[in-house]
Amino acid sequence: MKTVLLLPAFIIAATVPVSLPDSTGEISTYQNGAVITADGKIQLSKLVSNQLSFAHHNYSPLFIGNKGWFYVNKSGDLVFTVTYDNGPDEFHSGLARTKVDGKYGYIDSNLTIKIAPQFDAAFPFSDSGIAKVGNNCTLESDGEHSRWQCEEFFLIDTSGKIVTDHFFE
Repeated sequence: MKTVLLLPAFIIAATVPVSLPDSTGEISTYQNGAVITADGKIQLSKLVSNQLSFAHHNYSPLFIGNKGWFYVNKSGDLVFTVTYDNGPDEFHSGLARTKVDGKYGYIDSNLTIKIAPQFDAAFPFSDSGIAKVGNNCTLESDGEHSRWQCEEFFLIDTSGKIVTDHFFE
């Protein structure tokens, strides 16, 4: 007869480093800044939570282990954001990109999903409130740079409404 030892979830959890910009823009890294629990949830350490700056926004950016960039609000809610130019995706026309289950959508500065993740590719919004999105896409890389090749692209407004018929590239 085999004996099976069941371990509590907190033993399976892993600590990961967290990096975040300070008020001058310098990045500080806290080696045990977060715990990823057995069920995949991320819990920030008290030290990291105390370092978050909300002086200019309702959110603060942070980089978690090998998970990527996130925005966190004052309540501690975390929302994944796309990495753009080695940092978190910036808000344009009030929205930033997020990715959930392999699909792209957009969040507002309250970290509320405003356009549901439904696209295979998504670009930042322009200052005029238009973004290019695509479906049936593959990501091609030439080493340092990547680009989407999509069967169809659309232009959408900040409500997610398609503003042109699809076009092909």
